[in-house]
Amino acid sequence: MDQNEDGGIDLYYKDATGAMKIMFHDDEISVNRIGSAPSMNYLMSETSVVNGMLDELDDIAFDTSIEEKDRLILLHEPGDAIDIVRESLSFN
Repeated sequence: MDQNEDGGIDLYYKDATGAMKIMFHDDEISVNRIGSAPSMNYLMSETSVVNGMLDELDDIAFDTSIEEKDRLILLHEPGDAIDIVRESLSFN
């Protein structure tokens, strides 16, 4: 794991077949795969990491103990962006 020059995070898989580049922007978080032929083990691990991130983002966006105006993350209507991303994952 390294912080990249753009302020994001690069996560490298132990078999060196793939990596994830996570970027944080004011209005989005992007996750990109690096590597043209990632192993099956990498793909399963990538899905697990991304699912964990989505779980945390979902908790932050929909925490009913915090008033909506005070939440760190607000999703555009209809508010299903996290579910859409989750459905697109390789192993879900």
